[in-house]
Amino acid sequence: MDNLEYTLPYEAKANNVGNRVFELAGTAVTASTIQTSGGAISSGYKLQPIQWIRKAIDSAKERMRFQQIIAQHTLPAGHKDLIIPKRKNYFADGSWGTSAAEYATGTEITFTEITTQGAVQFTPVKYNYGVQLTNESVRTNVLNAVQFCREELAYKYENSIDTITRDALIGTITGSGGTPTAGATEMAAAAVGSQTIFGGDATDAADSLDDGDTLTPEMIKKARRLLQSTTGYYWNSNAWTAVSSTYPTNPWVSEPNEPFVLMIAPEQEESLLNESQFTSAAEYGSQKVILSGEIGQYLDVKVVSTTKMPGGADNSLCYVTASASVDFDTNAHMAAMFKSQKVGAGVFGQSAQFKVFDWPSEDAVRMTLGYAYAADNVFDDAQIRMFVTDV
Repeated sequence: MDNLEYTLPYEAKANNVGNRVFELAGTAVTASTIQTSGGAISSGYKLQPIQWIRKAIDSAKERMRFQQIIAQHTLPAGHKDLIIPKRKNYFADGSWGTSAAEYATGTEITFTEITTQGAVQFTPVKYNYGVQLTNESVRTNVLNAVQFCREELAYKYENSIDTITRDALIGTITGSGGTPTAGATEMAAAAVGSQTIFGGDATDAADSLDDGDTLTPEMIKKARRLLQSTTGYYWNSNAWTAVSSTYPTNPWVSEPNEPFVLMIAPEQEESLLNESQFTSAAEYGSQKVILSGEIGQYLDVKVVSTTKMPGGADNSLCYVTASASVDFDTNAHMAAMFKSQKVGAGVFGQSAQFKVFDWPSEDAVRMTLGYAYAADNVFDDAQIRMFVTDV
């Protein structure tokens, strides 16, 4: 068989992926693996006719959600890095030099140094995965084994891309003894970054979240207000503390093409849908653009449900600042509100390439998947993280 090369189509809104994901092992898929995976046929029935359906019934699959809230870019061939310039914020009015209607001889206009330029560097990382099928497994399989495994690789690709993006934006929750990732830079006394709020009257103190501190419409209002304000807040010795006006946050606005998007877990969806204040307001006009996974719109915030939101149980840890983690003593999940298309970006150094080729020395067929990708925050203050309990 001649070497074949496919380029898997990638469109962030299509979400056209394969079956359940698994980590691809460095072993061959043999005939015995395939023939015993569904159970052996009893010897007492071998003389009776048997019919096989030639298409597998798909299991449920996790869907891409984070790709639709970030900007997408492709690195030109032959390049290693991509730099995205940005205006960190508009220059504060009070920082400009003084003005005068007219100037005396020898007196000049006061000139102002502009310091709002910035940039984010992206270095796509190469990822490689592979599957080997023995020719005997292909020959004796009622299903098209090559196509089946190719669909698994396609799903591995899309699911991994979305997970990489999630981790870059909001970080993770990890079990006891683990190390969570931080995601965006957190707000601090002298640094503009992402802000974190908790359900109920909880703070960033250990084990502060209690059952009943669930996601509510009031929390959505608070996160929305924080995104729109120029005053940021950070946790200081378990106290919610305003940042100095010297470090204003960007006053984001929800717009039709760049709306505020709230990403929640299914557990949070249940509690939110029990709120009459939310369900009575989460209605659409005929001209609304619906995002994948969207369950409603509250005020001007699109609410999207996804299984990819980080969660944890007793003794799970999350970062609230880069150097301090908070633990939980109950089942909890993170939700997050974003200014879409501004919060971050994804950069492809190489689009997904899928190859199928013979491997005669082992009487097998090999398939490989390779791509290069990087994701990162562009504006750290374009998101609000929210920790709440499941019940």
